[in-house]
Order: sequence, then C-alpha cells, then structure tokens
Amino acid sequence: MTEPQRIWLPHQSAFILSKTTALLLMAGGFGAAKTDALCCGAYLEADLYPNNLILVGREHYTDLADSTIKSFFDLPYVTKTSANWNESRATYRHPNGSEILFRHLDDETGLKN
Repeated sequence: MTEPQRIWLPHQSAFILSKTTALLLMAGGFGAAKTDALCCGAYLEADLYPNNLILVGREHYTDLADSTIKSFFDLPYVTKTSANWNESRATYRHPNGSEILFRHLDDETGLKN
C-alpha cells in the first residue's frame, strides 16, 4: 500500500520550505490551511535535524488539542504510537531523537524555564 500524497498550496510550500533564519509568520482566514503547513514544517525540522527541540504553540488549549495535534497526526507520514507520543506531556518523539512539544500559550506556567 502506498502512502497518500499531499498536495501543498503555494503559500503552504513557501512557508514549509523557507530557508530564513528569522521568525516566520503565516496569516490567513479560517480554513486557510495554516495549521497543516505549521505541522508539516515542524515535522520536517524534526526529521532533518537530529536531537532538535521544537515548540509548537497555540493560544488556547482547546485549539491545540482539537486542531493542531490532530492535524499533526493527520499528516500522511506520521503515525501516533505509544513509542513516539506522550499524551500527558503532549510531546512527539521522532526516531532520530528530536522532540516536538505541543503547548498552549494562554498560561505561561508551562512555558517558563
């Protein structure tokens, strides 16, 4: 069985493949596929750079849980397993040692240090 292919829109590709060292911003209305592009970008950073630590943040916990994390695991090459997903820490561990931390930003307690 072959993996499903995902066709990225031009604005998603520009975000995902950006080589800039500055902060990136992708803005758009509801349904503009910003979350998919962010999740793909985070996955690629984890895949390309072993032992990388990546933070994916969302303002509210409900948006993080209902949209961002779901979109991440909807990527065709990401599978949620007990070996790579820690539900209580909302952390994905890539085979090369990279970690993606999914955090909500409406409470700074979890972001200190």
